[in-house]
Amino acid sequence: MAEFAPGLPNKKITTPVPSTRYQTWEYSIQRHDAVKAGLHYDLRLGSGTSGVAHSWVIKSIPRPGQKVLAIEQPDHTLEYMRYSGRLKSGYGMGQVQVVESANAEMLESSSDKLVFNIYKGADTHRFALIRTGGKNWLFYNTTNTRDRVKIPSTKRSYKTVSVDALDPNKPDTLWSPKVDGAHNIFYLKKGRRPEIFSYRTSKRDSNKLIEHTYKTELYKERVPNEIGETILRGELYGVDNVGKVVSSATTAGILNSNVWLSRNSAGKVGGSEKSLGRKVRIDHVIFDIDRYKGKDVSDLPYSQKLLLMREVSRQMPSIKLAPMVSSPDKKIHMLKSIKEGNHPLSKEGIVEIDLNKSIPTKAKLKKEIDVYVTMVFPGGGKYGGSAAGGFLASRTQGGPASIRVGSGFSDAERIKMWNNRKRYIGRFAKIEIQEELPSGKVRSPVFKEWRSYI
Repeated sequence: MAEFAPGLPNKKITTPVPSTRYQTWEYSIQRHDAVKAGLHYDLRLGSGTSGVAHSWVIKSIPRPGQKVLAIEQPDHTLEYMRYSGRLKSGYGMGQVQVVESANAEMLESSSDKLVFNIYKGADTHRFALIRTGGKNWLFYNTTNTRDRVKIPSTKRSYKTVSVDALDPNKPDTLWSPKVDGAHNIFYLKKGRRPEIFSYRTSKRDSNKLIEHTYKTELYKERVPNEIGETILRGELYGVDNVGKVVSSATTAGILNSNVWLSRNSAGKVGGSEKSLGRKVRIDHVIFDIDRYKGKDVSDLPYSQKLLLMREVSRQMPSIKLAPMVSSPDKKIHMLKSIKEGNHPLSKEGIVEIDLNKSIPTKAKLKKEIDVYVTMVFPGGGKYGGSAAGGFLASRTQGGPASIRVGSGFSDAERIKMWNNRKRYIGRFAKIEIQEELPSGKVRSPVFKEWRSYI
């Protein structure tokens, strides 16, 4: 049977939207400069279940927080969703151009409501279509922005000490592993999905939120009505298919990637995980709370915060608290396992929680390595032109200069290095680091001392 018009088999058939959850659909928007109807946009959502492109006419594409009228149209073919060209005659005559096209994750769909996401690069764009009556719908852009969701934009400042300064017998304290992951904000609002955002501000747009909600399994949950508006702080971290926590660099790579890739990170991320071909998923732990049922609780003693976090986890078991121990024996065992690299969550150190204070203390486990200096670089600011900023170094003699050391020097040492910079090339130095990364770089390098030549 011939089509009524290109991409339109029958102008009288409108298939009801099927009821689905967590399916991948096709999404496109076509700019249609029609001779008769005028300039408008055609929103298409292609379902493998119904086999058609469900279609709506909209006058404009809504920005975050906006909504526009969407008028339901007859079924189009899935192939027509990708069409750009000129319709030379008949129904819809005019110029058609695809202006947006992607896979959509349909979170839920029914005959009266569709909720879906588009993942562009590392960004999440969220939409909803709601029927208001007959063929009239409202098309919402529900993407979160900082002016719509008020979350903290800073990380708490923690006091940092050496693990050697910790006392397992200190009363009213708990120890927790310092998780090798990324600090994130968990936003809970009754009846909605838990939402997870970086506290950091986007470099491209200060109003944009960096969202990681859909890179975890929490997006399939709903916040119970008993919890209300609650803001938690926690850590996102990568764990492989044998239960081993991956490097923080690999976790960062997954979080900075597209949602589709982040859910199937098997050998597609950098570092040793790539060479091992390990499938990595994102998990979480919660360690602090800023707001509970709409009330600011950020300055409460940790003993009270812990009660609130445990209540949240009781109401919503998928929200997992960081492991904490209180007895001296368990503290010693935790620290031993971290030092030996056997703890499932950390190689970095301990978080000491004083139950009578609001903010815990970090005790980092440092590592010392020897490096070869390959170049002395100039300092800036007060050191400009007269002292060194630090040095570049390699792990092996003649190896790549992948380590940049810029702290730990006295002013006198900086001046001496700069005045004798050629003589420092090839010298052997001991530096303190937090972690060696698979790329050959290191985290938080600090100069400690010069070694003798070898």
